Amino acid sequence: MTRITGKLLQESAIAGHRNLFLPSPTSATSSYVYVGSDPSGTPLFEVPGEFYAAVFSRIEALFGPGAVDSVGERTVAYGGRSFAISISVPSAERCGVTLGIRPVDVEDANARDAR
Repeated sequence: MTRITGKLLQESAIAGHRNLFLPSPTSATSSYVYVGSDPSGTPLFEVPGEFYAAVFSRIEALFGPGAVDSVGERTVAYGGRSFAISISVPSAERCGVTLGIRPVDVEDANARDAR
């Protein structure tokens, strides 16, 4: 799960995707992660069904309330750059979570550390 989750996040951040939608796990044979804030976005990654529930849970654990800073973000580094990642639970009709990904520059990181 670590490898799949890391690949998903790293490739998305480096490619410049700013939102990813992960639908709630189902019994489907595979699930897609979409670019955007809901399932109407472009499918980006297909995750085999036997791994998807674990990937979904790992994303929630990495970026959920207990793992983020005071503004609801966690900063990670990919390809020599830092990115702040946050998670939000969309409305019930979307059934999933949205990850926000934004590049963090040095001044931004220093200002956040001072808080």
